[in-house]
Amino acid sequence: MASYPIDGWTPRADPLAGRRVEPESCRALIRTGGVAAPGASIPKNTRAARATGALGPVVGGVEPIVQVEVIQVTGPTADQYLDESQKAEPECSDIRVTGGRASVLERELVGFGERSRYIIRTYPVAGKAWNERILLYRTPRYSVGIRLYGPATPEEGFVAFAREVRDKTSAKLG
Repeated sequence: MASYPIDGWTPRADPLAGRRVEPESCRALIRTGGVAAPGASIPKNTRAARATGALGPVVGGVEPIVQVEVIQVTGPTADQYLDESQKAEPECSDIRVTGGRASVLERELVGFGERSRYIIRTYPVAGKAWNERILLYRTPRYSVGIRLYGPATPEEGFVAFAREVRDKTSAKLG
């Protein structure tokens, strides 16, 4: 395992740049989840691991990726990690965007604990629907972030992948 933070973070380009977004207050949720500095609540040198894989070529300035992050934080620090992304306001469930629609939805995901956060961001990229599926959850020993950014796909594949990550991580770390 490495130490946290694993690498530097800078906000990505706004995938809705140059488009009108209504309500405009939802733009930051699409771009960064409203996070100014991810992991700011996690003490430096906390044990952590991250794996990232590209899923295809950059499309419309956005790269499709999958990422899994495991951080050895529990208790209040784990809760702060889970709560970094702002909760979406109800009006962000139906965002009008020049050239299409967007949304930010959130719910718990069964099987990942009562504190899990499953965030689904959808917006148009190069004329097609794009999803960002983000699952954050904690265990008594560590916290996990699973992210999939790419062309809109059924939820079942992401959930199956998340369960596989959960089961393998649990088998290795307890």
